[in-house]
Amino acid sequence: QPRTPDQQFARYVKVAIALFILCFGYFIVADLYMPMTPQARVYHQITQITPQVNGDIVAVEVSNNEQVKRGQLLMRINPRPYALAVQQAELNLAQVQLQNQQLDADISALNADLSAAKAKLNEQQRLHKRSTALLASQAISEQQSDEITANLATAKAQVSAVKAKLLAAKIKRGEHGDNNVALQQAKNALAQAQLNLSYTRVLAPHDGVISNLQVTTG
Repeated sequence: QPRTPDQQFARYVKVAIALFILCFGYFIVADLYMPMTPQARVYHQITQITPQVNGDIVAVEVSNNEQVKRGQLLMRINPRPYALAVQQAELNLAQVQLQNQQLDADISALNADLSAAKAKLNEQQRLHKRSTALLASQAISEQQSDEITANLATAKAQVSAVKAKLLAAKIKRGEHGDNNVALQQAKNALAQAQLNLSYTRVLAPHDGVISNLQVTTG
């Protein structure tokens, strides 16, 4: 049975409303996942390249608008002063090592001196003990006894002096191995000098494009 014009019109209206709802739903869902706007800005990551050490730039290895890869050499700073600093730090480390060796030798010599001083003290103590008995029996004079007593005091003082020197040498030497303070300080100074030397080669921190290049040699 043919539809009347009113029925056809109503059908068109229903179809139009259904299409409108579908399109409206599509735009809402699409806007959530792919927002659309007539005004938009695209921001790029910008990394300022600043050398970590001071010095004259001897070479610029890139130019504006050039694409670079991470780790690529951008510029070189005069490495001569920093290479000399590394050499000086190496010399200081070698000097500390020699000083420690000299202190080890001094400590060995002082230990030998201490053994000799203790032996001398034992001898004087035995002599003093005998002299006391001899003096009581008047086998020796008081002058001889006084000399023996003085020699005993001298031997005791000698032992104390060597012990003091030995203690001072051990304190100055410090611990052995990497725990030695002077050695560790020298190694740290060398590591810092080597790090500063490496900073004379300015490298790209990541992939990108060179822009606004404002440095030249000199």
